[in-house]
Amino acid sequence: SPPPPAAASAPWDVPQTEIRDFAVLTSAEIASRLHDLADAYPQFSTLTSAQEEWDLTAAGTERDCPHDHEGGYNGGYDGGVITAGCKNWILTIEDKVANPVGSDVWRELPEVFLSGALHGNERVGPTAVTETAELLLESAACEALPRRA
Repeated sequence: SPPPPAAASAPWDVPQTEIRDFAVLTSAEIASRLHDLADAYPQFSTLTSAQEEWDLTAAGTERDCPHDHEGGYNGGYDGGVITAGCKNWILTIEDKVANPVGSDVWRELPEVFLSGALHGNERVGPTAVTETAELLLESAACEALPRRA
């Protein structure tokens, strides 16, 4: 059957102006999207890596994830040490204005952990978590757009 028309109306009769298709993302695309989200929504997100937070070794070798080193993010440096391998990116989503970090209300908030890395060689999980993070941030900023699978 043919795909639905791009200008289909939402259930509440608001015409859709844009439909974004999902696609499996590469690790470079995921890293780029996470950085873009952190830059676009600083009031709702913080991006760090397990390597920066806990001084963990990156997975792999110099040939893996060149986007994370050799002039990549932060010039390829983590705490002054050149990185090799793939970083484990951590995007924290929270309302920093309504719930300032370190405040009593912030300490009482529930936490939800989303991980796309159930198995190291499966590609759908990291993409699904990246898309979920983007949708949550767009929604928090009232910018969510309709999507089509």
